[in-house]
Amino acid sequence: MIKTLISDLCRTAKTVDTDTTIENVLFDIDWSTTPCVVVIDTDKNVIGIITEQDMVYAESIGIKKSDLKAWEVCSKKLIKISPEDTVLGAIQLMVEHKVN
Repeated sequence: MIKTLISDLCRTAKTVDTDTTIENVLFDIDWSTTPCVVVIDTDKNVIGIITEQDMVYAESIGIKKSDLKAWEVCSKKLIKISPEDTVLGAIQLMVEHKVN
């Protein structure tokens, strides 16, 4: 069970640059298998994540998806862990902060 849990949690993250349009994010990402997309800057620093909720927000604000950039839509308040943290610690943070 733990091995399954770890493999479910430790998937390779999909990334996009800050200037990627929401139109490209929408069409280039398979949202049925990808729960979120990590937005990174040119130095590979994490700026935020785009979730399905963020994509719904992007659709609702009425700006053309080709004019809206990933950094404008992404959630920037992130909960982070370090490589030294345990899986149990990560799970506890996810539950505490209601992160799925």
